[in-house]
Amino acid sequence: MIAGIARGTPANSAGHPVVGDPQSDWVDARDDVLEALDQPGALQREVGTPWGHLVVDRFVGLVVVDPLLHTFDLAKASGQPALLDEDLAEAGYIQLKKAGDMIRGERFGPEVPIDSDASITDKLISIAGRNP
Repeated sequence: MIAGIARGTPANSAGHPVVGDPQSDWVDARDDVLEALDQPGALQREVGTPWGHLVVDRFVGLVVVDPLLHTFDLAKASGQPALLDEDLAEAGYIQLKKAGDMIRGERFGPEVPIDSDASITDKLISIAGRNP
């Protein structure tokens, strides 16, 4: 989907890839995304996303948060500590903070109140509508 969006294809037109060999398919998908984002003007292009029309740069800033949140979800569901890189957690938190209420709804619930001195991981998790 990200490569398609970078090329101007709206998210609702993106198909889901058929995965045969996950490792090889991941490498191919990564290379496709990097090639698409590297095209002149790709990051400034406005396109339909799950959060409305956004420039690709802003959309990519939001979707990079997904792996962090899913890491937390999987850790919590399996009873393990959620250990996120603090720099990545901070970058994700900043992206979601900039997005504001635009992200609320189907994908993100209301922000969960936490202490102001909470860890950056807890701040990221709470702004995404999850209870740290």
